[in-house]
Order: sequence, then structure tokens, then C-alpha cells
Amino acid sequence: MLSIISKIKFHLFHVRIGPDMFLTHWMLHFKFLMRWLAKKRLGSFGDNSEIRPGSYLNETNNIYLGKGVVIRPGTMIFAVGTEASVATITIGDNVMLGSGVHIYAGNHMFDDLDKDIIDQGHLTENVTIANNVWVGANAIILKGVNIGTHTVVAAGSVVDSNLDSYSVYGGNPARKIRSLK
Repeated sequence: MLSIISKIKFHLFHVRIGPDMFLTHWMLHFKFLMRWLAKKRLGSFGDNSEIRPGSYLNETNNIYLGKGVVIRPGTMIFAVGTEASVATITIGDNVMLGSGVHIYAGNHMFDDLDKDIIDQGHLTENVTIANNVWVGANAIILKGVNIGTHTVVAAGSVVDSNLDSYSVYGGNPARKIRSLK
């Protein structure tokens, strides 16, 4: 019995939400439980925002969601929060994320040839997505990126540098396709 209680506490108070966290995944199927979980776990969780089943969030205490954000199935949001480094992911109001979007606030270091890559730690930088942004399905946003207001990121794009406001970007790496103003 004690082990079952320990498992429930682990799933309720851990800093991950997703399919590998059985209880959290189950809770995402019910709006009132999803909202309770998100408000408990995330750095902030805006009104009318949703985390859908099948999405995955890691280091949830370093993830900040504005109003009207929907995290769709297959989306992965990986903030970083270790003793050595902390990086946040901030998503503004009314941001549309397509299914399968990946957002990473860190990357493995690999330059020390005398150490295994897994033992070298992470390079971390905050990621910020401004208000009224649309990120298409399966786009990847890497550490240190700031995406400006009213910007569109085409499906499947890889974003490795800052994006201007009022613009459309696409490709790998993402490049400006056109300006909206």
C-alpha cells in the first residue's frame, strides 16, 4: 500500500507532465483536473489555456503559459531546471501551437573530447514566444530563441535564431519568407 501512495505522490508532485507520467496523462483527459494540475505544476497557466493528452512537458516549474494557449498532442516542451543551470520557456497570450511542436531551452555540451557527451552537462538559454504567434505542426524551436509578436512559423521549420515580429518564417533553418506589415 505504501508503494502505491508513494507512486501517486511522485506523479502528482513531479516536474513532468506526459504519457510516461501515468496519473498526469490521465488527468489531462478531464478539463477541471488538467487545469488544477497545470496551475499546480507550471510557473504560470493563463485563463482558457489547455494541455491536451499526449503532450509532454518537462521541468514544468520553468514553463510559463499565457492566456488562450493550447498545447496539442505530440507537443514536447523541455525547460531546464538543474542546480547547474535554469532556463525558462515563456509562451505569450493567444499562441497557437500545432501538433508535434518541440521547444527546447537546453542542448547537450559536446566539445570536451575527454568526457562522454552525456557527462558534459547542458548549455541553456531562455525561450520566449510573444503574443499572437502561430507555430505550425512539427516545428522545432531551439534554446535562446525569441519569437516576436504576430509571427507565423511554418510547419516543419527549425528555429535556431530570433524571429522578427509581424513576419512569416519557414524552412531549416527558418528564414523570413515575408513581412506582414
